[in-house]
Amino acid sequence: MVRSLCGSALQVMSVQQKYCVDRRARNRVASDLRRLISGKITSDDFENDQPISEDPAIEAVYSTAWCLYSDGAPELKGAHAMRPAETREALRWILFLDGNCPYLWPKRGSPGWANQSEIHKRIFLFGGRGRAKRFFAAGDFAAWPFISRADFKHALRHPKRLSGNPKARVTNVST
Repeated sequence: MVRSLCGSALQVMSVQQKYCVDRRARNRVASDLRRLISGKITSDDFENDQPISEDPAIEAVYSTAWCLYSDGAPELKGAHAMRPAETREALRWILFLDGNCPYLWPKRGSPGWANQSEIHKRIFLFGGRGRAKRFFAAGDFAAWPFISRADFKHALRHPKRLSGNPKARVTNVST
């Protein structure tokens, strides 16, 4: 067994499990996802730019992101813009991609679809109740793609973006 500390949550992983972080690929996917949800690129542009990577987070996010759009509405603008709840979900994925936490969930197609009803969980996880139970037992799904809420909260406290430049902070303002 290998112990990995990501944020404040201690995870125990088997040696056989891949837990690489491909920084270049994660940066690219995070950038593309930001541009997709803001309507700056089409779903086709997003799909065509998927990097090849050994990082399991790349495939997990890509296979889930397609649920944000449809072929009939390739841009997420106007009437096809994302709802606030969908935007919050996608922003959590971007926060994960910006960090260095390994993706520790079992491999499944479209893992983000798992937040649907129980019947949808079984359909989209392809394998019925047992497979779904094993998937959900792996971590706290409310924090997906983070494995735990503690990791998610840690990333919220230490974001890569919008955290400002500590050297540029004004400490004394006089009028």
